[in-house]
Amino acid sequence: MLLEESAVQFDGRIREVLAQCGVDEPRAYELLFALQAPMRLLGLITSRQLQDIKLSMPRLILLTWLYFGEQLGNEQGVSPSRLSEFQFVSRNTISALLRSLENEGLIERTVCQEDRRRFNIRLSPAGHDLICTLIPEQGMLLTELFSDLSENEQTTLIALLTKLRQSLHERVAQQ
Repeated sequence: MLLEESAVQFDGRIREVLAQCGVDEPRAYELLFALQAPMRLLGLITSRQLQDIKLSMPRLILLTWLYFGEQLGNEQGVSPSRLSEFQFVSRNTISALLRSLENEGLIERTVCQEDRRRFNIRLSPAGHDLICTLIPEQGMLLTELFSDLSENEQTTLIALLTKLRQSLHERVAQQ
């Protein structure tokens, strides 16, 4: 119960634990927990919805980004390395995800036109049809999940998270 409570509310007990570790200002941890908990819960809710079609959240995200890339003019597909970087997972993990999607006929591997030793990943027609069905369904679910926030609160949250993402992106680029 203690871990469940701490995931929901950052309270004095957690502050005490952090103070014992020498953390004088727990605000950064509060922010981290405030970001992590909703993302985990969103992932859990959407994953449960996807169970019926045997599709995991990481696989849905890959299919979605392949679709967006295609719609934005990238008809050649995306390299597995680029997908790995995007998902923040190892190349082995991305290979396993891609292999399962390919086995289900949702993606295709095509030879890279610039370097024939490499290949790119594209949606198959079946993957395209599936994602065109799922995007509106997921959109309705996400709209419902965010409905407790007013439009102004959603706009503010987007602005703050965008600012944080840009700042973190700059730090990563400097490393």
